[in-house]
Amino acid sequence: MLGLFSISYEISNLPTTELSAPINRAVFPGYAKISSDRSELRQSFINVLSLIAVFALPAGIGIAAVAPLLVTVFLGENWVDAIPLIAILAVYGTTNAMLTNTGTVFLAIGKPHYLAIISAIRVAVLLPTLTYFALQNGVIGAAWSYLGVSLLFMPIIYALLFRSINLRSARFFAEIWRPLIATSAMFVTVKAFTVWAGTTAGILGLSGLLITAVTLGAVVYSAVLLLLWQLAGRPTGAERFVADKLSVRIRNSSLARFFNQT
Repeated sequence: MLGLFSISYEISNLPTTELSAPINRAVFPGYAKISSDRSELRQSFINVLSLIAVFALPAGIGIAAVAPLLVTVFLGENWVDAIPLIAILAVYGTTNAMLTNTGTVFLAIGKPHYLAIISAIRVAVLLPTLTYFALQNGVIGAAWSYLGVSLLFMPIIYALLFRSINLRSARFFAEIWRPLIATSAMFVTVKAFTVWAGTTAGILGLSGLLITAVTLGAVVYSAVLLLLWQLAGRPTGAERFVADKLSVRIRNSSLARFFNQT
């Protein structure tokens, strides 16, 4: 059971370990330099948060959506008990990804004791909760305990951060509502596809279904996110940052140079 939980935890927390953690390590020196200017710090935090949301939300929720196929293809039939664990812990990993940037800000503004207090209270709440639900429902109960405590503390941590840097909640939600809606559309589409295409597994194969589901999710997410960004008036943020980077790469590509020459 411990091995099952460990593997599920590692897979489901990839958005935190592979996406948001490197970003936070890179931006900490910048936060520290501008920590005395709350206005600039707020804007930098929002920029980084929106970038994390654009990539971490679809990655984490996408893992939850394709968990049955992911486990069957990469781990095998002997690990089917990991499917519900990965689905639950993927949501937990996504909430962690959205919270990691807050700790970096607390450190930059010279309030590391906030992190110590929050961590101590979380442990005090998690230990009895984890013990009770694990005894009642095994590893599934343990997974729900992690997710429940994380969701419980998310608004508390954000409220403390907003107060520390004078950030309004409306400004916060203005940056993440588009990735949230796009991720929701992606999740519903991918789940519907996997249910509908389950009967064609013999034709495409499980690997083919997984690749198709991931591709479909990426297309739906990108399309919905782009549409919402356009409807919002193309505001500055993660979408504009990604669009600018892509346009530069396209202009500098060999194919673009070929057409320019001709």
